[in-house]
Amino acid sequence: MTCEKIMEYDVAIIGGGPGGYVAALRAAQNGLATCLIEKDAVGGTCLNRGCIPTKTFVAAAEHSAATGARVDMKALLARKNKVVTGLRNGIHSLLKGRKVTTLAGRAEFLSKSELVVHDAKGTKTKVSAKYFIIATGSTWRELKGLRPDGKWVLTSDEMLDIETPPKNLVIVGGGVIGCEFASIMNAFGTEVTIVEALPQLLPMMDGVISRLLSLSFKKRGIKIFTDMTVKQLADGKVALSDGQEIAAEKVLISIGRGPHTEGLGLDKIGLALAKGFVPVEENMRTETENIYAIGDVAVFKNGHPKHMLAHVASHDAMIAIRDIKKRMSKEPLQDKGEALKDYDVIPGPVFTAPEVASVGKTEAELKKDGVSYRAGKFSYIALSKAVCDDETEGLLQVYIGDDKCVLGAHCVGAHATDVIAELALGMRRGLKADDIAEVIHAHPTYSEIVAEALEDAMGHALHKMGALS
Repeated sequence: MTCEKIMEYDVAIIGGGPGGYVAALRAAQNGLATCLIEKDAVGGTCLNRGCIPTKTFVAAAEHSAATGARVDMKALLARKNKVVTGLRNGIHSLLKGRKVTTLAGRAEFLSKSELVVHDAKGTKTKVSAKYFIIATGSTWRELKGLRPDGKWVLTSDEMLDIETPPKNLVIVGGGVIGCEFASIMNAFGTEVTIVEALPQLLPMMDGVISRLLSLSFKKRGIKIFTDMTVKQLADGKVALSDGQEIAAEKVLISIGRGPHTEGLGLDKIGLALAKGFVPVEENMRTETENIYAIGDVAVFKNGHPKHMLAHVASHDAMIAIRDIKKRMSKEPLQDKGEALKDYDVIPGPVFTAPEVASVGKTEAELKKDGVSYRAGKFSYIALSKAVCDDETEGLLQVYIGDDKCVLGAHCVGAHATDVIAELALGMRRGLKADDIAEVIHAHPTYSEIVAEALEDAMGHALHKMGALS
């Protein structure tokens, strides 16, 4: 094996996902000598096995549901691969254009200032840097007795390469990934059953939204078992905790993801983990002063909520590079607590049919915290554009405080993932309900539902019976 010592960088980033590659681009944009290390493919899980390929499946599912046409899996897989490859090549072009050095291989820390990259050929390359960013993402969680085998028991990785939709599919886990695949495979003609251990699908979502999605799923023939666990997988059957057995041609395990830190050599730099995660301050810096962590692998030391989402990882990257740049230039650092405001307003999209989106507090959380609030809602059936599009299933529910500031917004229906963006902006900037509602919204558009729901929360919705004048 050979070992080559290369030049020192200002920043070396481990992991080329939506956190890592964004950090590399921003660092280079700021004039920092930057190295990006990725053992697989740039874009990470999001681009290669998650957000992007699943959305090509969602698009095919929507077309199939709208036209009744049978999905051509061979053509779909080809399109999915084309989309992923095109976007991946785009990232490579950006990295090259910004003069980011990219290294393929597995990174392992040797000290607080140096790491070694092991490539597929056994070559070792040493990299030294002033600052390091750990952006290694997450990997599938496993439960005893539910280990995927890639043939009968699958993760979403294998589902995205499936050549023929199974006759029946049992999905273990009713979170985002489970619900998205339930919606997709149902549109492809598969008999789908979801088994969720908690009382509702999408446990992190507002209760009313989860109930409406469940009703919609059941109308489409998707079977749902909540407050239920899987006891055993054997002989083509799934045994549930209540004694029922369900036949399954395929089983999808979607019980969540955990941080990926294996093989990094964090013990060599004295970096302790918290339940597998790398603890960070609000500036994304770890307890080791020159080492940062971002994305799914990181968790805030102070316990502030941090979501495992691609757009959160990209935001983390911006914060980390901003902090590194200031430290290198000896500029004043940001005020304590300022960055955490961003993490109170995280949009959560779910690309089911119908779509689901959420931002801010749920009603259950407001009640638990004893927060005074008023609720407002508006249904798609009274929304002109939704009626024109024959997309009348769904509603937007909002919660505002006594000061009229928006505390949370939750939507189920067509374009819900886009509808929620305006409310997220309003929340982040501290706008009041009437500040947003009084903006002139184009007619007829889905955006009008925002103004209508906020007007309802304030007690004077115009296109709703029973509202005050």
